[in-house]
Amino acid sequence: MEKIKDPVEFLLENGLIFEFNRLVLHPIGLALEVDIRDNDEGKTETFLQLWRCPDDDTDGFLYPSESFNVGHQKYSKYMTNLGNQRLKLRSDKLGFVIQEK
Repeated sequence: MEKIKDPVEFLLENGLIFEFNRLVLHPIGLALEVDIRDNDEGKTETFLQLWRCPDDDTDGFLYPSESFNVGHQKYSKYMTNLGNQRLKLRSDKLGFVIQEK
């Protein structure tokens, strides 16, 4: 195994937070937001925020078209370069991709 040096950056650059939001969180009225900023000492700080829609907001979270396109392109590129290969290896070895009960 290899530890990812900057996991938040990795997840953002590869569209994985986009996809996690799109498939898992947005449909149930939640959204994960990443805020990266430099502090007064010049060090980068990362903050994760979890948002929840009000119960009466039936639309929930939706990406604006431009954000959707950028996130989808990043995720598609990751899947083409590595993700699909990993899914195939897992399926070949285990007989499944997503673990059920």
